[in-house]
Amino acid sequence: MKAATKAGEVKGREIGDAVCYAISHPVRIGILALLNEGVRTQSEIARDLRVPQSTLQHHMVELLNSGSIDIVESRMVGNILVHSYRALRRGFFSTEDHHLLSEEQQRTVLGLTLQNAFAEHLAAFRAGKFKGDDPNLSVLWNWFQVDEEGEAELAAELQASWERLSEIEARSAARRVESKEESRSVIVSYIGHQRVRPAPGEPPFRSLVPAEE
Repeated sequence: MKAATKAGEVKGREIGDAVCYAISHPVRIGILALLNEGVRTQSEIARDLRVPQSTLQHHMVELLNSGSIDIVESRMVGNILVHSYRALRRGFFSTEDHHLLSEEQQRTVLGLTLQNAFAEHLAAFRAGKFKGDDPNLSVLWNWFQVDEEGEAELAAELQASWERLSEIEARSAARRVESKEESRSVIVSYIGHQRVRPAPGEPPFRSLVPAEE
């Protein structure tokens, strides 16, 4: 397998291309969502996705060659070499953390974050988990026209909100000790960044908070 040769490139494929490829097929989306949970062998993935091994093999090889997944362990089972796979992912990085990374590391971390988040959202969408009658469903996107200070405020708000999510999870865990209620896996992803080009006008969805007069 080819190693990275330039900034933002993983095993010979540019990280942006690798991410787009990884989430462009339902089988690859399913593979990534499963490997986000933990290490799995190819036979375990085929079983959980209910996909024939012959179909899965191609997608596993492509994801591996793209640098989207990695082999954790290889062992002989009888006369067969069995690989165990994992998703490539990184933990939470604040703005300060990103500044400590090289350009290549930043692009790779961001690309893998997008890959794994989108895989989770798309897998849930395909499985019918996005239901209009769910009072807890939250699907939001918009662009905001702000100055430099406003952009910094948005970033600080997202980071503070993320920290509050951890507090919510901790309180929930404490309640479940008493109630014995099973936990629910809820995906939350925060993505805040500059748009690819300046927006031509007002955002598609107006803010619910009226501007100060």
